[in-house]
Amino acid sequence: MRPYIAREWRRCCADPRRFAFLFGAALVYLVLFAVLFAPNIITEVPCVIYDEDQSALSRKLAQKFEDNERFGIIAYAATQEETLALLREKEALAAIVIPKGFAKSIQTGSYTTLLCVANGANLMPIGAATGDGENIAAEFSDEIALRREELRTGRNEAALGNRVVPVRHELRVLNNPTQGYRYFYLLGLLVAALQQGIFFATGAAVCSESTSQEETRPTVRLFLAKAVFYWLLSMAAFSMLLLCIVYALDIPLKAHTGEMFLAGGAFVFATVSLGLAFASFFSDEETFARASIMYPLLGFIVSGYTYPLMAMPPALQNAARLLPQTWFANIFRELFLAGHSPQAGEGMAAMAAVGVFCLLVGCARFSAKGRGSEMGHAS
Repeated sequence: MRPYIAREWRRCCADPRRFAFLFGAALVYLVLFAVLFAPNIITEVPCVIYDEDQSALSRKLAQKFEDNERFGIIAYAATQEETLALLREKEALAAIVIPKGFAKSIQTGSYTTLLCVANGANLMPIGAATGDGENIAAEFSDEIALRREELRTGRNEAALGNRVVPVRHELRVLNNPTQGYRYFYLLGLLVAALQQGIFFATGAAVCSESTSQEETRPTVRLFLAKAVFYWLLSMAAFSMLLLCIVYALDIPLKAHTGEMFLAGGAFVFATVSLGLAFASFFSDEETFARASIMYPLLGFIVSGYTYPLMAMPPALQNAARLLPQTWFANIFRELFLAGHSPQAGEGMAAMAAVGVFCLLVGCARFSAKGRGSEMGHAS
C-alpha cells in the first residue's frame, strides 16, 4: 500500500491542479462570500412608503418605520403605480401602504389594515423586515388602544399599560441572533466548495490512469491507496477550512474539536469514495468534470440546508439521504453555532455507509478497467 501512496504523491506533485482543487476551492468561496456577507446584521432594507391618508396619525406611523434600523426608507411614493415600479425595478424590496381613511377608521373605533408589499427576490432581508414591520404595527396599535382607554377613563397611560396590553411579544433567534448570512448561508457554501474540490481532485486521479503510460495497471490496491491518500489530503484541506472560519471569519466553534473532526472525517470519507467511484465510470477527465459540476448545486438544493427537507416530496427526500452533503451540511452548521447536533450520530453512520458502498463500487469498476487494459495489451 505504501508504494502506491508514494506513487500517488508523485503524480499529485506532477499535477498541482489537484492541490489547487482541494485547498483552493473552499478558500476562494470563503474570501468571495465573506466579503459579500460582511455586513452581518440585516439593516437598511430598501423600503418605499405610500401614504394615501396623509394624516397626522399616518405620518406618525411612517416615522416609526423611518426610526427602525431594519428599514431604509428610499422614497415616499405619490401613487400606487410609482410604488409598484420601485418594487419591480428592485430599487425597493418592500413597500408600506397606509390606506386612505386610516386615521378616520381609528378615530371612529373601527379597524384598518396596514399593507406590506414585498419583492421576494431576496427572502432573508424580507423575512427580517416583515417581522419588524409586524412589531411596529402591533406597538402602534397598542399605543392607540392606550390613548383611547386614557380618554375614556381619565387614568394615566402608564398605569393603564399593563391592563390594556397584558402580553408583549419579543423575538430571540437562537444561534443566529443577528439573522446574518455569514452564519446561516456561508458555512454550507464552504462545505459545497470543499466537496467540489475533492470531486475534481479525485476525478483527475482516476481519469489520468486511463491515459497513463506507466506499467502499473488499475487494481483494487491502487484504488484503495488513492482513497487513503485523498482522504488524508482532504482532511488537511478540511483542517485549513476550520482554521479560516474560526480565525479569519471570527465564527467560534462551539462544539468539541474532536466531534467536529469525527463528523468531518466521515464526510470526507464519503465524498472521496463517491468522487472516486463516480470518476471510474468516465474515460477522460473533461467528461467527468462536466458531469460532476452539476452535483454540488443539486446537492445544495436538496440537502435541506436552506429549504426544509421535510417539505420536499418523499421520493426526493429519500434520494437526498444518499448524498453526503445532506447529512453533513446541517451537522457542520449546528456544531459551529449551537455546539451540538442531534443528527450527528445518525449522520456519521449514514455517511460511513455511503462511503463503504461507493468504495466497493469504485473498486469493482477500477479493477474491471485494469482487466480490460490488460486484455488490450495482450491482444
